[in-house]
Amino acid sequence: MKVILHIGVHKTGTSAIQEFLFRNSGLLGERGVLYDDVTPEQKNHHHIVENFEFGRDNAGGRKAIAGLLKSAHRKNIGAVLLSSEVLVEGRIDLAGFVNSFAGHDVEAIA
Repeated sequence: MKVILHIGVHKTGTSAIQEFLFRNSGLLGERGVLYDDVTPEQKNHHHIVENFEFGRDNAGGRKAIAGLLKSAHRKNIGAVLLSSEVLVEGRIDLAGFVNSFAGHDVEAIA
C-alpha cells in the first residue's frame, strides 16, 4: 500500500489544502486514496502526528496509523494520505513516525 505524507509548512496554504481534501474525501476514496480519521473541527492529522513527539509514548499514534492502514485495506483502497504541519516541527520524531509505515511505499510531499 502507498502512504502519502503531505508535510505542510506553516502559512503556505496547508489548511486550505486540508479543507479541500476533507470536503473531497469521498471522491478521493472512489479514486483509491483514503483521507480519513479527520473531523469537521480538525481536518488534518495533527492528533496522530503529535503522538510522535520526542519523549512521548507513541503507542496511540502507531495504533491510529495501523487503523488507517487496516481501513484502507478493508475498503480495497490502494493509498492512504495524511496531512499535517506538525511534521515540520523539530519536536516530532520524524523517523519514528515514518517507521510506523514499515513495509509500505511512503512518499512525502512538502
